Amino acid sequence: TAGGLASTGSAVMLQDRMFHVPGAGSVSGWRLLCVCIGLLAFASSLVTWLFLDVKHAAESNKAVGRLSIVTSVTAAFRGMVESVRVHWRSHTFRVISVQGIGGGMA
Repeated sequence: TAGGLASTGSAVMLQDRMFHVPGAGSVSGWRLLCVCIGLLAFASSLVTWLFLDVKHAAESNKAVGRLSIVTSVTAAFRGMVESVRVHWRSHTFRVISVQGIGGGMA
C-alpha cells in the first residue's frame, strides 16, 4: 500500500541519521519515525472516537449518552485483558509475545 511504501522509504532514508531531541539526546531517525507513526495512529483514533456517531443496533434500557472517558478506557482495558487471557492459552501467541518484547528491548 501507499502507506507501507511511504513509511518504509522514510525509514530507509532516516536509518543512518541522528537527530537531537531535547531531554533525550541523540535519537536515530528511524526511531523518531516510529514515534511519529504511533502518534499519528493515536491522533486518528482519538478523532474517530470524538466524532464518529455510533448507531445502536438495539434499544437499551439505559439512558442514552456518551460514556465518560474514564469509563470507556476502563472498559477497553478490561476487554484487552480478557482477550489476552483467552489468547494466552495458545503456545504460538506466547512465542510471538515474547519475541515482540525481546525485539522491543533490543
